[in-house]
Amino acid sequence: MSHRSRLDRRFSALTAEARAALVLRYRKRGLKPDEAIWSTMPDEDRAHFGWCIDLIRAVNEQAPYILLVREWVGALDARYEVVSTRRRLGEDMRALGAYIRESMREPATESEYRCREQELRAELVPVDELVEVAIDNHARGVDADYMEHAGKRVMSDDASTRARSETREELVDLFRRGTLKGEDQDTGIHINAGSFYEWLGEPMPVWSASACEYEIFPDSQAKEVASRQRSRRSVEELITGAPGGADLPLALGDPFPEVVPPEMAYAMLERMDVIALRDGIRVRWRELRCFEIVLRELAAKEFNGEDPLRVETRKVLREIKKHLITLREEMQLYGGDFELPEPDPGAVKQLRETIERRAKR
Repeated sequence: MSHRSRLDRRFSALTAEARAALVLRYRKRGLKPDEAIWSTMPDEDRAHFGWCIDLIRAVNEQAPYILLVREWVGALDARYEVVSTRRRLGEDMRALGAYIRESMREPATESEYRCREQELRAELVPVDELVEVAIDNHARGVDADYMEHAGKRVMSDDASTRARSETREELVDLFRRGTLKGEDQDTGIHINAGSFYEWLGEPMPVWSASACEYEIFPDSQAKEVASRQRSRRSVEELITGAPGGADLPLALGDPFPEVVPPEMAYAMLERMDVIALRDGIRVRWRELRCFEIVLRELAAKEFNGEDPLRVETRKVLREIKKHLITLREEMQLYGGDFELPEPDPGAVKQLRETIERRAKR
């Protein structure tokens, strides 16, 4: 028996689905299908074979939409770059603002400074906050309580805990005896800052509202001070209004405020972008999974397991999937962990029916 006869005999036993799978394999390799696929086909199989070929055409007519999905995923990637770049910009702005804060003292006239000093002296401070100040200004313990750490002499953990406890008891006792002024509130004892520093024997530090030292000018220079203060406020607005100030991951489920203050504008914008990115990833993932599910079903039912999609288009689907998985991992820093959902059965059915309608044309 000749080689051709043996091949014809083998082809004769093939089902319509197997013949369609063979056509797919030939075409994926860039080869012309063997004529025996048609010449040995029983007449009763020709209609179903034709249907399979029409399905292959219909499946690959979805390629433009798959390419469009890739473009949409690329747009998500670009939006992610906006989010990450904005946050890096905010970090740089805060670092610059912090440097300016530390390098330039807060300008104030003598009168303004005295008013601020009186305001701070009248403040009631929780006793636990003053414990650290008292310990820092009065060395406690013996040499055995200290140890060397990074070239510095510091208290051991046990000695530090003991010193805090003893100092707190001392401050509370001084408050009870009236040496330290203050109030016993529902949240605990609060000590008048002025009376505390008088007892401590140290000048009370006077800090601005932004925790900066003051540069004091005579009252006669009030106009110059006002100009400097405006410049200083611009720096503070730069720091407080810089983008990317919220802790990560963002609380995406919290309700949005009805009125957004100016310093929260970037935070709200970042949150909206992250929500849009998360939802966009989910939408594109469902579309991708629709194609995977329908193509797998068709391969199993009509093509003996052979993928009906062109090699280059299948490569695009794999790229989309890899891209979405990577983007989801990157987004977890901003939005926390989130699931990639499976498509709604109705969407899968709709894609299946769309391909079948195209095949019938």
